[in-house]
Amino acid sequence: MSTLEFEDDPLDELFGDSAGTNLPSRVAKAPPASYSPPNYTESCRKCGGTGRYGNWGSCFACHGKGTRSFKTAPQARAANRADAVARKERDADGAWYVFRCGNPEVAAWIESSAPYSTFAASMLEAVRKWGSLTERQLAACESAVAKLAAGKAARAEQAKAAPAIDTSKIEAAFAAARASRDGAGRVMLRTEGAVFSAAKADSANPGAIYVKTGMRGEYLGKIVEGRFIALRSCTPEQAAAVQAASVDPLASAKAYGLKTRSCSCCGRELTDPDSIAAGIGPTCASNYGW
Repeated sequence: MSTLEFEDDPLDELFGDSAGTNLPSRVAKAPPASYSPPNYTESCRKCGGTGRYGNWGSCFACHGKGTRSFKTAPQARAANRADAVARKERDADGAWYVFRCGNPEVAAWIESSAPYSTFAASMLEAVRKWGSLTERQLAACESAVAKLAAGKAARAEQAKAAPAIDTSKIEAAFAAARASRDGAGRVMLRTEGAVFSAAKADSANPGAIYVKTGMRGEYLGKIVEGRFIALRSCTPEQAAAVQAASVDPLASAKAYGLKTRSCSCCGRELTDPDSIAAGIGPTCASNYGW
């Protein structure tokens, strides 16, 4: 017998009863008479329990009651809020990961610039919130990346063209001073021509030596890998003074001490006659290897 023979038969004949009458019915069970749903009544946080929202009238959250009722405990609602925040953070991290994979250079610029650039910080927030940037936002970020690359290339060319300078004696004095202090404190050298200070190990230019005209004077530039990269404002006379001081830093330091009656290393006033004559305090002279 083929299945076509049953095509015109009614369902009640096939199943022996009206279609669906033998299926179990789903009837909601009534709760016991003693059951009452949980109710947590708390003071309204919006109005502080006053029922009023400043001078604007009744509180819109509690409708002027001063209290609010919830079906879940405060601890459970706090846990749910924490879970929602964590879920949102995970989604934001995932969105940023996808964007970074597709735009590595832009993402690197945003991450490095966000701590001090409000624009970069807003772009980071936009990606984490929406998962992408608009065409104009992305174009602006790409322009910033291009400008940064051009600036690095220009500085590299400037460094190549910078005059060579021998700072081996200054570097040896700084190394001895660091060793005497176990690496703590700032290492400086005041001379008649310029003030030299060693860059910190965690700075953007580790190993560099910064040059000023004085303690609170004009910044002239930095010495990196044996080359003095001066600012445009640095005059030829100032550059020559830096060169002269680096040739014999001890003689320049003594001359500074004799002229100012202050130690060229720590800057303190020299009161001992021998120290005044030497131009350097005995402790600093020992620490700097002199």
